Amino acid sequence: MDDEYKAWIENIKNRIKHSQIKASVKVNHEILDLYWNIGRDIVAKQKNVKWEEAFLATMSKDLQKTFPNMSGFSVQNLKSIRYWYKFYNFDENGLQPVSQMELIKKNN
Repeated sequence: MDDEYKAWIENIKNRIKHSQIKASVKVNHEILDLYWNIGRDIVAKQKNVKWEEAFLATMSKDLQKTFPNMSGFSVQNLKSIRYWYKFYNFDENGLQPVSQMELIKKNN
């Protein structure tokens, strides 16, 4: 193997690694966005419909049944998603964390 090939293959490897990192960041962003929206929906339903805590157990079962290969929908995780949303949900005049992430992403 000559030096030209070694440099070329190293460049290919670096591009693959870079693409893997970018894909992971995008997936993580989408999951955070999904959890933010699920948290918002849970809070809204509990506020408007006055559902009891037991509905999280039903929601958990329904989601796990529909998505058996996907983790993250246990009752405790749904409670955590709701807590995360309530903790970081700033007043309507401020940017929410997901919006801030979009702004940062656009500026980078």
